[in-house]
Amino acid sequence: KDGRELKALELPGLWNGGMAYWNSVFVEVPDSTFNPVKTVLDLLRPAHQPIDEETHQSLSR
Repeated sequence: KDGRELKALELPGLWNGGMAYWNSVFVEVPDSTFNPVKTVLDLLRPAHQPIDEETHQSLSR
């Protein structure tokens, strides 16, 4: 700002170091469970739509 030099330290980890001291666990899952959202339009895909009540009840038994 105003032509002055600025020094900053960015810590490692997600969210600029907010998770620097967290323990992480990596679990391999089937590709079919991975449905990334990169744009708003990705949310329109069937994988991101709510399941109907009948299907939900049969899954929770």
